[in-house]
Amino acid sequence: ENETDNIFILENIQATVEVTVEFEAITHKVTFSVASGNGTLTAEVDGAAINSGDEVQEGSDILFIATPDEGYKMHEWIINGNVIEGYEEPEYLIENLDTDVDASVKFEEVTGTEVLASSYISIFPNPARDKFYVKSDEKIIHIRLIDISGQVIKNIAVDDFHAKIDVNNMRPGIYLIQIHTHKRLVTERVQIIR
Repeated sequence: ENETDNIFILENIQATVEVTVEFEAITHKVTFSVASGNGTLTAEVDGAAINSGDEVQEGSDILFIATPDEGYKMHEWIINGNVIEGYEEPEYLIENLDTDVDASVKFEEVTGTEVLASSYISIFPNPARDKFYVKSDEKIIHIRLIDISGQVIKNIAVDDFHAKIDVNNMRPGIYLIQIHTHKRLVTERVQIIR
């Protein structure tokens, strides 16, 4: 009774024995913060917001979203103490969580020669294996994936600020993605790899 080992042996069984096994989900602690102030950092698992210090089930995808204050921009991401060199996008995705994660961001002041974009649309990861995400500060109305011959492969109604696009059943290659918001149509390229 109350055995916690992975192996339990019953010997010399002479009667019917009922064995009950309970499994616990494997979780990992996810912490996140802004290292330099001047903005916020949030995180989502499958579209649901989490708090820093939450336990998240192994195998989950975690999307970190950095939002600089006005007059600031992304400077760097630090994941488990390591600076992610050259990566200054406002989102960072950890796929298939398998360890504790400590994420932080640093923002820097925008100089007089730089102009902050009034809006952004981000597609990541790109290239993608089985799924990718589209994130915008404008509400996305519709997303269309088009192959190189011009054939529409996917038509997706969104009506949100982010979308998860499953490309698991699509062939590897280069596709055009059209993202319609209330204000504009953006066409980008996305690559699917295996």
